[in-house]
Amino acid sequence: MKAMINITTIQELDGRQEKIELESVGTYGFLNNAYHIIYKETEMTGFPDTTTTIKAEADKVTVTRKGKFSSTMEFILGEKRLCNYPTPFGSFPVAVYPTKIEKRLTDKGGELEIDYILDIDN
Repeated sequence: MKAMINITTIQELDGRQEKIELESVGTYGFLNNAYHIIYKETEMTGFPDTTTTIKAEADKVTVTRKGKFSSTMEFILGEKRLCNYPTPFGSFPVAVYPTKIEKRLTDKGGELEIDYILDIDN
């Protein structure tokens, strides 16, 4: 179903925080035992011409970007997962380590919160 998707990203580096907010019309629904959130990225998020799909399953969350900046990031609480992180200057290997995953999703909408460490030196 069509839905208003609100994404808030807070990045912290050396004690300084940067907050990026995106509001986009996208789709949301439950299919094959997972909630799916699909929306288009913008210049503001650093991923122009890219469609993001968030798949929230019982034991993990997968974020897949397709388009100009394609990548897949898998979040499993307490597990470090390797992936390639795309940038305008090329892709580089990183590890994601989620410290918190909270899913408050229903058929009518909800919230998904993921806190994680992005380890460039993995």
